Amino acid sequence: MEKLTPKEKARELYESYLELVPIGFTRQYRFEAIKAALLCVSEIQLFGNRLKIREPMMYWGMVKKELHKIKEQL
Repeated sequence: MEKLTPKEKARELYESYLELVPIGFTRQYRFEAIKAALLCVSEIQLFGNRLKIREPMMYWGMVKKELHKIKEQL
C-alpha cells in the first residue's frame, strides 16, 4: 500500500466523512465533515502521544494542518 502525502490523506479523510452527508448538502454539513475528520486525527495523535510514538505523529500533525486548510476554503 502506497503512503499518502499529508495533503492526500487529509482530502481522503474529509471525503470519507463527506460521503455520509445527504445529497444536496449545505455548507454546514461540509463543516461537520471536516470537524469529524479533525476529531479523528486528534484521537490518533492522542493515542500516539500516550505511546510516545514520534515520527507517525509528525505525519498526523501535517494532516491536521491540511484539514485546517480545507476548512478555510469552505
